[in-house]
Amino acid sequence: MSPRTKRIILAIFLVLLAIPVVYLALTWHPRNPWRIRQVTAQVDSMRGVQVLEIELENTSSVPLHIYAAMLERTAAAGAHGPRGVILAPQGQPLRLTGVGVLGQYPMRAPSHGVLRFEVPVRDAAKDLASDELCVGCVWASNTKHYALMVCGWLEEKLPLRWKPLVPMPTFGKDSVPLKPGLPSS
Repeated sequence: MSPRTKRIILAIFLVLLAIPVVYLALTWHPRNPWRIRQVTAQVDSMRGVQVLEIELENTSSVPLHIYAAMLERTAAAGAHGPRGVILAPQGQPLRLTGVGVLGQYPMRAPSHGVLRFEVPVRDAAKDLASDELCVGCVWASNTKHYALMVCGWLEEKLPLRWKPLVPMPTFGKDSVPLKPGLPSS
């Protein structure tokens, strides 16, 4: 085989190898993927709480998986801890009004898609008046989600002494301000 043919084969191989590497790099962890709006607020007199309808919009070009989200006061408000759970694993208080299935873990937000949730909030009048609420999200891109699944499977199947060698990707954690607004069309 001539040296020129070897170089052409090597170049083709490198280009084919670069395609999945570039894809992984672009889809691994999108920057600022969430836009979150409060759509409505209604009082549920039977439960004695105010129910907020919240819209989570995935602004990135890749699907995302939401593992948990909590409605909380911002650090500037000086309060610590969550005020109400919007979405959490194993079916915490959540009523899904849009796309998806209740109790599905994790929830999948399609690229440029919108998910709507209803969250009961106690003591809502004080929190909403301050206008300093945010939503803390724990999420992973579709690529990272599948990598987490593969790493978890490997950890299960490998012998005990090899388990520490399995790398575990980290989740994305964001705190996004809750903005009042109309739903997107």
